[in-house]
Amino acid sequence: MRCTLISVEVKGDINKALKEYKRKVLKSGHILELRDRKEYQKPSAIKREGKQKAARRNELNKLNNFN
Repeated sequence: MRCTLISVEVKGDINKALKEYKRKVLKSGHILELRDRKEYQKPSAIKREGKQKAARRNELNKLNNFN
């Protein structure tokens, strides 16, 4: 993982800097990665979840294309 750096001017607004920092952290995916690593998940469970998500997407696509 890489560090997210924000440079703030001497008279810069700290709220702007915090907003930019939050945006960069969310965009980099650090928070999502930490949530995923919080507890171990077996590879078979990851595959099963992926298949279930794909099945849900397919069902929604079928329903949307039916109209």
